[in-house]
Amino acid sequence: IYNAIYSETDSTKRNALQLASIELLYVWLENVPSTIDGNKLMVNLAGVPIGPARLPMLPPSDEDIATLKTAVQGWCGEYAGIFDNGVAICRAVGSAVVVE
Repeated sequence: IYNAIYSETDSTKRNALQLASIELLYVWLENVPSTIDGNKLMVNLAGVPIGPARLPMLPPSDEDIATLKTAVQGWCGEYAGIFDNGVAICRAVGSAVVVE
């Protein structure tokens, strides 16, 4: 996502990409309890195995993972189509719907 924003030369599209990335942050903040390391959970969900969080953070429950995955799939359905090369986390969570 960062590379797509950084390399975009059209300011209108760059702003749209930036706003989409902010919305993805809100997906994380609104769907991951504060006791769970949301950063590690998002990266693991994207298919990059960085391992579990360390204390004092708690491991996510299956329900926490499913809730975040569903929310990310919703984001992917709404925003992934504006990124020219797609979004890795959308491929990892199996988002089947892309709205352009």
